Amino acid sequence: MLETPVTDAAGVARFVDSLFNACVPLPQPVHTGSVKADAPKAAGKHTYPTPNNDAVFFCRGDFQPFVYDASTNTTFHVAPVATSGPNAKRVRVLAVHAPSVAHPVAKQLQDAERAGKALVLDQNDPISKGAFR
Repeated sequence: MLETPVTDAAGVARFVDSLFNACVPLPQPVHTGSVKADAPKAAGKHTYPTPNNDAVFFCRGDFQPFVYDASTNTTFHVAPVATSGPNAKRVRVLAVHAPSVAHPVAKQLQDAERAGKALVLDQNDPISKGAFR
């Protein structure tokens, strides 16, 4: 296994679940969990890519890096724009995990990325409010 190149999703799965990673004790939410309203830090290793899923371990206590919207079954991955001052409650949208690529915020993120810009939401946006509870 150590001499086998990892070149596709199947190879990643074999390595992640191999003997070489078997000694790492991961509770279910951290291993295969999915962010939901009742589990905002259940960013599983098999569900979200690293380093995104690792953010739940080192973010501030008053910040949720994943915001789940039950009405659309959509998870927003966000990062704070500033640590203090007038921008402290604004967030940058890093990813949108939605059942449809037609989700309005997914479209906004795609348009911003095509323009070479970040999608930053103000402190009154429901996603920002969800991130700072």
